[in-house]
Amino acid sequence: MSLKLQNQTATLKHLNFRKEKHGEEKVSSVDLKLSMLTGAAVLERFDPGLEKFLFSNAQIRFPLMKPIEWENEIEHCSINMAGIQIEDVKMRKFIIAPKLDAAGNKQIELDFVLSYYPQKNNLLEIGEHVGDVVTLDIDSQELV
Repeated sequence: MSLKLQNQTATLKHLNFRKEKHGEEKVSSVDLKLSMLTGAAVLERFDPGLEKFLFSNAQIRFPLMKPIEWENEIEHCSINMAGIQIEDVKMRKFIIAPKLDAAGNKQIELDFVLSYYPQKNNLLEIGEHVGDVVTLDIDSQELV
């Protein structure tokens, strides 16, 4: 199953720069934590029954339930964030919270982490957007 989102707005909440061990070699890696509000139709990409589980007609089915942590990962994503193109990104650590907008439309607050091996020339540019609302395009292959 793939996930494709275009021209979405998201808040870049956090940037974590770290080193991963690949055998004897240490490799730089970046985690970007983002949060976005999107239509509930995206739930179909996670599981065909998820929207029906979270919503009953135009109501949140379980309003006292905490957000759902979703364990799937989406690998090999192509991301464009604030005009910055990033390839071979892993999308993971999904947190899904059902919402209703003012008109009663079903929405999802979707938090997630993007992990990738950075190019030195775009890391500073990305870091300048921490705390900002950014435009986001995601094109992925399959859920793992």
